[in-house]
Amino acid sequence: MLVTLPSSTLSARKSGLYYPNRFGRIFFLALKEVMGEHGLEATLELANLRALANLLPPDDLERT
Repeated sequence: MLVTLPSSTLSARKSGLYYPNRFGRIFFLALKEVMGEHGLEATLELANLRALANLLPPDDLERT
């Protein structure tokens, strides 16, 4: 059974909070360690984010 949500349900409200680059970098490195390089690339491909496969965020606390 396929459930369709109204588009208003899917929009995210801006909270003013963010994750620094370092957190994103740690997240991608952990995924790569658990899933392997090919598993991470396949997951990013499914999410239409293939360009991020070799592009890690910098190791700093800035927000981009």
